[in-house]
Amino acid sequence: MTFDWQAVMSALLGAGIGAALVDIVAGWLRDRGQRKRNAAYVGLRIAVALENFSDECFSRFSDIDLYNTSGGRAGKDWQKMPPTPAYPTDDDGWRALDISLAEKALTLPGRLAQSQGLVDFTFEHVSPSDATDTCLDECAAMGIEALEIAAALRTAYRFPSFKSYGEKHFREHLVDRANDDTQKLAPPTPPGGKLDSPTTR
Repeated sequence: MTFDWQAVMSALLGAGIGAALVDIVAGWLRDRGQRKRNAAYVGLRIAVALENFSDECFSRFSDIDLYNTSGGRAGKDWQKMPPTPAYPTDDDGWRALDISLAEKALTLPGRLAQSQGLVDFTFEHVSPSDATDTCLDECAAMGIEALEIAAALRTAYRFPSFKSYGEKHFREHLVDRANDDTQKLAPPTPPGGKLDSPTTR
């Protein structure tokens, strides 16, 4: 009996390549699954950090509102925004995260710094009481922004939604503030309730 060594070697080589491909695909699938788990875990931690930050915004928002409505007898006249959300430091998880969601989360601390800068500017160049009102507005705006990013993360990674007590109050306040600003910009109505028409020549 004679062996066809070329056929045997070809078979062994083919089996080796096939086994190598199986190992490569299996490893890729394991890595992909691990990346998805890392992204989901870090995404949840970021969402919770943002929700806690929003709660801090609502706490200060409520303090200022109570201070204003009580004539300073209760609450506190905050002129300081809450601290930056305590994000996780898991680099692998951040790299596995959806890039658009990571961008939104990483942009928020810069937005928070801008808000504090606006409060500080108002304090220095307008008045402390106006700075407190600015802090009220910025707490509402930043609280909503944080909740929206957290909600997007929960949706992307299929976690249950988070119910925020403060969101309704934030939105109502910002709508009222926008209406007040619109009324301030509107031209005064003359006696009789009609604006004079320009005279034609």
